[in-house]
Amino acid sequence: MLPEQINYEKNLPFAIGFSNVAKEPPHYHREMEMALILRGTASYRIHHQRYQLSAGDVIIVDTEDLHRIDQSSEDVLMLTMYVDLEFFNDLYPNIDFMIFACEECARESTSRHQQLQNKVAFLRHHLAEIMTLTASREDNSQLLMEKIHQFIFLMVNQFQGFFIEDNQFKTSHNEVNSIDLDRLYRIIKYIYLNYDQKITLDDLAELEHLSPYYVSHLIKETSGLSFQNFLNYVRVEYAEKFLAENKLTLTQISEFCGFSSPSYFNKCFKTWHHLTPSQYRKQLQLCERALHKDYSQTEALALLKPYLNAFQSKQRSKVQNHASHHMFLPVRTGASSCGDFQSNFSLRIFVDSVGDLARLGYCWEKLRPLAPQALGISAGALQAVPCGEALLSDLLPAQIQPEIWQTPPDLRNTPAATISEAFASILEDPDPSIRLFGESCALFTNDGLPSPYYTIYSLFAGLRGSICERREQYLLVSHAPYLFILLYQTDAAFALSTHLHFHNFQGDVQVIEQRFGKEHSPAAMLEALGSPQEITKPLKEHIWRAASGETQFFQLKCQLDPRLDLDIPPNTFVLLSFKEG
Repeated sequence: MLPEQINYEKNLPFAIGFSNVAKEPPHYHREMEMALILRGTASYRIHHQRYQLSAGDVIIVDTEDLHRIDQSSEDVLMLTMYVDLEFFNDLYPNIDFMIFACEECARESTSRHQQLQNKVAFLRHHLAEIMTLTASREDNSQLLMEKIHQFIFLMVNQFQGFFIEDNQFKTSHNEVNSIDLDRLYRIIKYIYLNYDQKITLDDLAELEHLSPYYVSHLIKETSGLSFQNFLNYVRVEYAEKFLAENKLTLTQISEFCGFSSPSYFNKCFKTWHHLTPSQYRKQLQLCERALHKDYSQTEALALLKPYLNAFQSKQRSKVQNHASHHMFLPVRTGASSCGDFQSNFSLRIFVDSVGDLARLGYCWEKLRPLAPQALGISAGALQAVPCGEALLSDLLPAQIQPEIWQTPPDLRNTPAATISEAFASILEDPDPSIRLFGESCALFTNDGLPSPYYTIYSLFAGLRGSICERREQYLLVSHAPYLFILLYQTDAAFALSTHLHFHNFQGDVQVIEQRFGKEHSPAAMLEALGSPQEITKPLKEHIWRAASGETQFFQLKCQLDPRLDLDIPPNTFVLLSFKEG
């Protein structure tokens, strides 16, 4: 066989560096490999598929896939990263058997091509960022571990899933629910570990406690191949490695790989490679790894700058939110802190008009539960009111000490029609202050109804603890013995299928789920009523109650099944509260 050993530095579960390979022999390794072409061109071959890559292209080589660079241009320079996926197996079960598809370099004109380009742009940014940190003389081990966890989260949630069409691996055509993906990769693992044995649909059905028909349908719908064709493909993969090693006869390879006969081996191999095993072995040209002329680290790092600078937070958030409708989320106890929740997501209110100043006392009872950190009053608005400071002291309780701000602060200006949009805005940028009244960027609507921002800040007021993970799609907060997960889906057309896998939980877990959909926003309620011109007091009271969302209570038996699968409908925000014991 042709295994290659990857060396790691600083005890990190990955290695990354620049490369200018001219050509290399067929080889494989237990790590996933990813390459970003920085300049020049390269011809990559992974098993039976050949890719012509140019600057900006990204290619993924799954664990133990036989691959090589046939040739490359003299000026080629690429960034290559190897990741030990087994290191993350506790967080993402069977990750080392997952098949990650990235067909961007195929240049196919499909409706999903632009979406795929956006996701690949995110990959480029991560690769460039990790390499820049690695090249630094400082000890960035802790930061690099955080970055590699982000990278793996991205891979599992954006690039997991494949579809084989015309014998070519492509990104999945269909959205597959997390339960079926789990089943698929357990089946794939079983096939890869037992490829040399007789495997039947009944074996797989017994493994998953399903009917053979269901398993057959599952494999076909998720992979594009029938069970037998997928099994044959796995056997052909192993046969190719034996052929490249050139130590066994064709008959021995056929037998060792589980084929029923040499003729059937020939037929299956030719289906994928368009060559018989004998022809493949004859045309295989073994060589030593060769490099082009030397390059400097400085010029290589300079080629990373466009990928670091071109991908700003708003674009990153957009890609993360809309590129996928599945999310696999490891839930851990004892995770390191990324900061105090209340300090990072404090509420600062700014009153900048005479009208809002006059209504301040009226709405104070609604503001009190939000526990605002600061209440800023515009000096100009206060001066425009006769005896403004005396009026202010009459409006507010004695213990409230508002601040007089001469200069307006940075104000939140992202409209939010739903609670999920409000949370997404705050998660992306928690710093801006917020106005008291307004139609889309304030705490209250002009009619005195709670805005989506009000609902989010009212939930925030009840949360305490340390931020364990903070990403564009969710927030995880720990406050022993509680764990809180805040999730959202802003896509108006698709649900977000979320798969949570629990780690280090020993007993039963009590769960409180609070869910806020589009229907829980006052604007949607009023629209359902035909947008009445007059909003009566009873109607206001009903809307306030309805804006509090829906709540469910249940228990998880984590020792029996440490998973929770839930679908988050379009335009929906969910707050999950967990308590062990």
